[in-house]
Formats: sequence, structure tokens, C-alpha cells
Amino acid sequence: MLWILLLSLLLLAWLLLASRTWVWWKAGLMSLLMLALSAWWLIDKLSGDGLNAATLYHLGADMEGAGIADFKRYIAGFIVLALVSLLPLAMTRIRRWQRSGHGGAIFGGFVVVWFGAILVSPLYHDGQRLYQQMRPVDYSMVAPEYRVPQQPLRKPRNIVWIYGESLERTYLDEATFPGLMPNLNRLAAQSLDVRGLASAEGGGWTIAGLVSSMCGVPLTTAQGDENSMGRMGSFLPEAVCLGDYLKQQGYTNHYLGGANGQFAGKGQFLATHGFDAVDDLAWFKQQKIARAHFSTWGVHDDVLLDKAYDRFMQLSRKGEPFMLTTLTMDTHHPAGHLPVACKRTRYQSD
Repeated sequence: MLWILLLSLLLLAWLLLASRTWVWWKAGLMSLLMLALSAWWLIDKLSGDGLNAATLYHLGADMEGAGIADFKRYIAGFIVLALVSLLPLAMTRIRRWQRSGHGGAIFGGFVVVWFGAILVSPLYHDGQRLYQQMRPVDYSMVAPEYRVPQQPLRKPRNIVWIYGESLERTYLDEATFPGLMPNLNRLAAQSLDVRGLASAEGGGWTIAGLVSSMCGVPLTTAQGDENSMGRMGSFLPEAVCLGDYLKQQGYTNHYLGGANGQFAGKGQFLATHGFDAVDDLAWFKQQKIARAHFSTWGVHDDVLLDKAYDRFMQLSRKGEPFMLTTLTMDTHHPAGHLPVACKRTRYQSD
């Protein structure tokens, strides 16, 4: 479809120059289309999946703490593309090929090609997808499947929950990445290893993954849904999450994350759903950790996991049930961040 889109843009340029009739309308429409495509390109580089529900969520949520420096090349590329998008306005001064006749027919053809370019572009596909994602969920269909746990735990066990940022089973495939993650593969072989799970719509980015896994509901962006981003003031007020349930069972819940907890509302979500301690980037900065152990997003994973282990030992000595949750970060899109401890490590693979 890319080559069809490029041909459509070339045809639009020719139709722009073919007649002086309504030339500023044609130039404005073409610049608008090119600017929209440039914005889509930037969003696709940031999200990895074009314009989706995650994009809308982050536009409506707190962006403080985002590692913008990771994407400075893409932002620079967008600025260049935005300037190129203004070229049709400059082309209105070119009169060499412009004709005075057939102006109405040429303008009509321009409009047809302009709409055709939108239909073959990712703008149309993502627009359809967003329309489906933003439709409110039918509560009557979901309610029978939503069960809030009421029974007490017979044998409270301590829980350590580690979220691996952007990890997937591809990295555990020995045929594709031999020897990349031997320790995780070994643990998986010794443990209950659940496979065949898929993310529901509204569960495919970091805060949405936290919500889906802890609350059993997707983080929707539809206006009118009880769990939509429009209710950020009281994050997911209708959901009963794992932290809420464990709190009722006498647990203390602790979270350690290397990034800013304000980003995407992670800290607010955890604090309103049973977590006693939410230690994020601000907490790590108070620990007198060397600057070399921080990336543009926050503290590196080796320091994070060391602190998480220290917290685990501290909580274990108390003899009271707890859940310790941590979220890694160094494997974050687009290229990750190398901790100091891994600077000399090289992985050789085809």
C-alpha cells in the first residue's frame, strides 16, 4: 500500500500544478494530508503500533517522566517532514504548467485522489481501529464474568511479582536466541509456566498491562466507561484489584520502579488500590546512587533489582505476609539501556 500512497501524492502534486483554479484550497488540503502522515510516522515510532488506544491514553494522562531523549532523532525527523509538508503551499507560485481551463474538473479529480490517498494510508486503518476501541463496553455482557474474591486465604504466602518491560517468549527461544536467557529458561522448567495468554484490547502498554493483570479488566479509553482514562481523578474506582484483596487479607503491598511514578499515572493507580509503599525514581534519587546508574527513563535494572532484593529480605524478616512488585525498564523500546554492570557484556548470535 505504501507505493500506492506515494503514487497518490505524486498525482496530487501534478493536479495541484495543472490548474490555477482553487489552487490554495488544493495546496492546503495536500499540506494537511502530508502533515497528518508526518504526525502518524512520529506516533508510530513512539508507540510501535501506529495511532492506537495507548496514544490516546498518554495524551490524556500525565507525561511527566517520559524518556523523550530516546526519541530525539524521530522528533527531528518529524520536524523535517513537517517542513516538507509545507512545500505544496510554496508550489502555488509555480505557474509554468498551470492552465486556466478545466479548473473545476481538475479540482474534482484532486479531491477524489485526496480521499483515495487517505483510504490507502494508515490514517484510515488506525481511525477505524480507534473507533472500535473507543466504543464503550457493554457492561451487561462483562458483569456476569466479573467475580470479586470474597473467601479468606487459608495459607497466606509472600508474593514477588516482577514485570519484565517489553520481554516476550521470543527471547526465551533457544533456536532463535541460544543462551540469551538461560536462568529464566531454567526457572520456567522448574515452575508452573503458563503459556498461550494474549492481551485483551486495552492491555498492551505498560500501565494497561499493570491494570489488566492486577484488576482483570482492560484500561479503556472510551468516554462513559467506568474504567476509562476520564476517571483519572479516582483511578479505576469500580475495580477490585489484587492489591485491594491482599490488603483485606492482612498483606502489606510494596512497589519499586525505576521510572517516574507519575508517568501514565502508575503511582496513582497503585496507591489507590492497596499499595502501602510506591517507591519510584524520586525514592531512588534519595538513595545517593551514582549518576552513571540512571538512564533518561530512570534507574537501571541492576540497581533496581538489588534494592528489590534488599526490600524482600527486610520484609521477610518481619514474618508478615507481603506482596513485593517491581517493574524493570532497561529493555524499553526502541533500543534499551545498558546498565554499568553490562557494559562489557557482548552477546553473539545470528
